[in-house]
Amino acid sequence: MAACCDPRGCDGVFGDRFARHEATRYRTRGLSGTEQRIVDFARGRGVQGATVLEIGGGVGALQLELLRHGAVRATNLELVAAYDALAHQLASRAGVADRIERLMVDIATEPEKVAPADIVVLHRVVCCYPDFERLLGAAADHAQRLLVFSHPPRNVVSRAFLGAQNTALRLGRKTFRGFAHPPERMLAVLAEHGLSPVYSHRGLAWRIVGLERNPPDRLIADELRDMRVHDDRVKITLDLHDIYNRSADIDRALRAVMDEAVEKKAPLVEIIPGKGSGALKKRVLRFLDQKENRALYHRVEKDVDNHGRIFVHFRWKGPARRR
Repeated sequence: MAACCDPRGCDGVFGDRFARHEATRYRTRGLSGTEQRIVDFARGRGVQGATVLEIGGGVGALQLELLRHGAVRATNLELVAAYDALAHQLASRAGVADRIERLMVDIATEPEKVAPADIVVLHRVVCCYPDFERLLGAAADHAQRLLVFSHPPRNVVSRAFLGAQNTALRLGRKTFRGFAHPPERMLAVLAEHGLSPVYSHRGLAWRIVGLERNPPDRLIADELRDMRVHDDRVKITLDLHDIYNRSADIDRALRAVMDEAVEKKAPLVEIIPGKGSGALKKRVLRFLDQKENRALYHRVEKDVDNHGRIFVHFRWKGPARRR
């Protein structure tokens, strides 16, 4: 993993010793209570077939658990390289090393280098970053469906603790600092980027907030409203029920519907793989996740109320072209 970002003093605090501690803790005791609640939130909202982006995931414990519960792929972003070797060992033992990508990227300053994902996770990360508005804004823009993050409470006790910790770091000539950002301002940033809180937990050391992008029905209504204003825009529907067991025909149909959406500058494609066992839906998601296909659309949304539907949203510049 190439070093291409400013570690902001993290490399002086989160080094090899800390990484070994985190890996040992996960191997011997599993997830912490806070981590388990994050996983439970994601599972409750649907992790099957989802892609995961974790910012500052360390040795990757949360990614491993989400993959174990049905996620198809995970990407981890770091500012330091100390976790990489141990994270690879844990992923290899779990048999999922080929489904995890680790990048050295600061998403707040280089968001274009990171692909979006269904679920974005930030655990014990916001408190390590001075510009929380930029970090959470970039994270929210990459969350196609869910975002869940933890943060310390902002009260007298936490601020006194962080003050003492930062003083010790300063005396030790370390540049890293911890922060207890205002919760209401963090939520306001996420709301500005289209996310609404649907879950919260108040622990002594950590607060957890789970957010969801605007419900599919509202998003579809917005798209349909746009279509009424611009009557030369269309929604395209592809129903795969009739060819569910014909592999070559499925691929051809998916390619054709993407080509048609580009040609017509359609704002929305609805793909109906059907509920069934979920295998066809996973195949559609893998197709959409291919690099050449990701370049065509803005984002993918899975209907949380109807697991047999997938929405592909497109964003076009300028007026739509009439056929």
